[in-house]
Amino acid sequence: MSIKKMQILIFIGALIHITLSLLKFNNPLEKYKTESEIGIFLLVVYLIIIFFAYKTKTKVKS
Repeated sequence: MSIKKMQILIFIGALIHITLSLLKFNNPLEKYKTESEIGIFLLVVYLIIIFFAYKTKTKVKS
C-alpha cells in the first residue's frame, strides 16, 4: 500500500472523527463517550483497513 493511499485513509478517518464529534446527537459510537476512545477505535479501524488492503494487494501480485 502506497503512502499516498494511507494518507487518504487517515484523512477520511479524520473527517469521520470530526463529523462524529460535531454531531454528538445520533452518534453511532455513543458508547465511546470520550474523544480519546473514539480516536483509538478509529485507529484500530484504520489498521484493519490498511492490513486487508495490503493483504489483498499482495495476493493479487502473486
